[in-house]
Amino acid sequence: MKIKSRFVALMVLFIYLISLISPFLGLAVAYADPFPIPENRPIPDNIPIPDNRPIPDNIPIPDNRPIPDNIPIPDNRPIPDNIPIPDNKPIPDNKPIPDSLSKSDQNQPDSSGTIGDSNKSDSNDTFVDSTGWKFFKWTFKDIGLGIVSLYDLDQQKKLTGLDIYFSKAGAYRGILGLFPDEYKEVQFIHDTWDRADKGIQLYKQYQDFQRLRGIVEGTRAGGEILQGKGITKWINSLKQWNEAAKSNGFALSKLGKGIAIVDITLSGTETVMHTVKAINSTGQDRTDAIFDAIGSGGDVLFAAGTLAGPTPLGVTLMVTGTVLGAVSWGYKHREVFKKAWNGVKSGVKKLGNLLGW
Repeated sequence: MKIKSRFVALMVLFIYLISLISPFLGLAVAYADPFPIPENRPIPDNIPIPDNRPIPDNIPIPDNRPIPDNIPIPDNRPIPDNIPIPDNKPIPDNKPIPDSLSKSDQNQPDSSGTIGDSNKSDSNDTFVDSTGWKFFKWTFKDIGLGIVSLYDLDQQKKLTGLDIYFSKAGAYRGILGLFPDEYKEVQFIHDTWDRADKGIQLYKQYQDFQRLRGIVEGTRAGGEILQGKGITKWINSLKQWNEAAKSNGFALSKLGKGIAIVDITLSGTETVMHTVKAINSTGQDRTDAIFDAIGSGGDVLFAAGTLAGPTPLGVTLMVTGTVLGAVSWGYKHREVFKKAWNGVKSGVKKLGNLLGW
């Protein structure tokens, strides 16, 4: 018991001693310098200053060199007479760019590095040049009106195999018309097919005209005399032909006349828009638009001739429309004809070389 009490007393004294010493230890640590100041090194003796080096003597300045005498200036050379200025050469007229080059230029990169779209419409193009208009004509005219025409002829008991062919041919041909103009061979097949069918229709109309003329001449031989002179007589003659066509089943029905009027309206719209494009364009674009207007104008006259029936007026309109359409067709596909002609000449030349001509 005494040992424990002594041990406790010693521990208390030890702790008390540490508590008394700890403030002084803290101050000693706080003010202690961890880097002791080294002892002062001895100052070395004065280093002797070297003697002054001698300044070199002044380098002598060379004597002035003599200035050469002035070089004489040559006499003024004579100025030649005025050389005549050549006359200005006339600037050649701009040659039209071929269709093949003008179309291919659309696929060349522009200044921004982008390649032009070959199907992109020209700035002067109208809506009748768009694919949407071609699709509308195919669905509405070639298919829709073709079906209505077949129904009308069937109701009148006039439906023939040729009429069925015209209806189907229009629908199939319209698919070719949807191809862009860059497909020249496809467009050539489409337009040639269309002109061939119009030629068949014209021949059929002429046959009906011949039969109707026999009826009209028989009527006149029976004693009916046309009254009036000049324009009046011509109008009376047209009335006589129209009455003969109606009474003998050659005239169109009301539905058939409506189809012909719609055809005139569509072709007339194209004629107007192609004319507008021709006015707003220049160069080759204007020429192309003029011939397009001629072709669509021919279609207007052809449809008007169908509306007039197998009469002198109707046949005249159809013949005129066929001729105008042929002119437009020939100009549009001139490159195809040129290529074909060059192929024929090349073939004949090869054949001549083979046969030793």
